[in-house]
Amino acid sequence: KDRPFFAYYPDHAVHAPYNPKPDLLKKYQQKMQSSGDRRDNAECAATVEAVDQNVGRILQKLKELKIDQNTMIIFTSDNGGLSVHEGENTPATDNTPLRMGKGYFYEGGLRVPMIVRWPGVVPAGSECATPIMNADFLPTLCAAAGVPKDNLPKPLDGVSFEDVLRDPKAAHDRGDLLWHYPHFWGVKGPGIEPFSALRVGQYKLLFFYGDRRYELYNLADDLGETTDLIKTESGVAAKMAKQMRTALERAGVQLLPPVAWEQMLDLVANARVVVTDSGGLQEEASYFGVPVVVL
Repeated sequence: KDRPFFAYYPDHAVHAPYNPKPDLLKKYQQKMQSSGDRRDNAECAATVEAVDQNVGRILQKLKELKIDQNTMIIFTSDNGGLSVHEGENTPATDNTPLRMGKGYFYEGGLRVPMIVRWPGVVPAGSECATPIMNADFLPTLCAAAGVPKDNLPKPLDGVSFEDVLRDPKAAHDRGDLLWHYPHFWGVKGPGIEPFSALRVGQYKLLFFYGDRRYELYNLADDLGETTDLIKTESGVAAKMAKQMRTALERAGVQLLPPVAWEQMLDLVANARVVVTDSGGLQEEASYFGVPVVVL
């Protein structure tokens, strides 16, 4: 408490498989029976409250140590709620009006809540609609701690958003948002294939590697991504496709050749299990010489 510190706390409670506290599970099972609420997953609800309790314990400890007024706290998620089947007691969430959820590049998978508490800096109760991404945390935290920009690693994908923390109405130029997912997830379950996505302003372009297909959405008019504009706004799509390709090449990402889902099923049958650097197990396969991680 007497020196600057950084603490990263990823709570596993809301991640499948769920292991809810018995008393909380009973609470939400009873609530489901009496309320008729459309949110019908007591296991998930119980773990959400458990996370809330754990966050409260952290805040209380900071207060006891008398450092709560000099500590920035960021509460967020790395993906949207799980909306597909992934084991027992799933799907767990309904992200309506957003489309889909975890593992997808639709807004249900990308758009997550973020709460920042920074006494004396972030105006209490303020809201900000400026898009950012998790890669922006590193430069933001370093800026808040007074780390010179020259000391940061280069190249850096993230952009500091300290300006909008201090003033939610600040003109923050974050630039385009790029996502790339060169993996298959849940070949025997959700069936999510490799894809990339680029957001420029209110437009978002998605590219699916399996059948080399694009989709285009205007998030300002269609947050639920129900209307594909790939044909009606082909000029916008063509321009963004070039921007996406340039950005992916600049980042040096792993690109995949066309692959049909049926071919991927064959690869899974011959996948080998390897031990990762962290000691976990991971299935690996190869497609035309390109390593493919089977999630």
